[in-house]
Amino acid sequence: MHEKLPSINGLRALSVAMVIIEHLGYTGLFSGVYRYQYVRAGMDFARDGRLGVSMFFILSSFLITRLLLAEEEVQSAINLRNFYMRRLLRIVPAYYFLLLVYYLAQRLGYLHIETNSWFTALTFTKNLHWPEDWYTAHSWSLSVEEQFYLIWPLLFRWGDKPRRYMCAILLAAVPLLRLYNYYVPTGMLNDLTLCMNLDALALGCLLAFYCKQLLAAWRPEVWRVLAIG
Repeated sequence: MHEKLPSINGLRALSVAMVIIEHLGYTGLFSGVYRYQYVRAGMDFARDGRLGVSMFFILSSFLITRLLLAEEEVQSAINLRNFYMRRLLRIVPAYYFLLLVYYLAQRLGYLHIETNSWFTALTFTKNLHWPEDWYTAHSWSLSVEEQFYLIWPLLFRWGDKPRRYMCAILLAAVPLLRLYNYYVPTGMLNDLTLCMNLDALALGCLLAFYCKQLLAAWRPEVWRVLAIG
């Protein structure tokens, strides 16, 4: 079984904080802070919400892959039905409750969400057409994760070497695709699609595959031996 990693919660909190701080920055809340040059670099990092989202994708794919590896280790197979049910029960109740609150608010006249936006929000496809309304636009990252959760267990069953090679290829290829899209922009390839976030997700998967080796390399006694040597 895989050992617990308490530091994951700290990294998750950091990634969420970076996204929140970036959005607060749009209000001008931190404008006075930027007068001080010695804190400007720190604020630029703290306000990097895109990095925070990428960190969250890495953590999510890392944790999911560790769960799949643990199940494979114990049962020698992945039960797809149980996996999908666990994901649905973890995400859908809270998310759909939020949408229910939005629906009631719309019925009372406090806000308005277009039919197309309701559809993309309910089907976890918000990342394909996110700028429809302010209220549900933020769920684009949840859509990316749910699409990943749908596909990854199927690919995971290919076997150990194929899935590792695939993650390594994606980690190398997606930045090149992003660079191409920068110079030759296309409407289909934007930063919110699953395709353009596969490098972060693949990195999390690779970290899960090699977690034991990485933890062993980072243990204090290993570095003490290297220092003495």
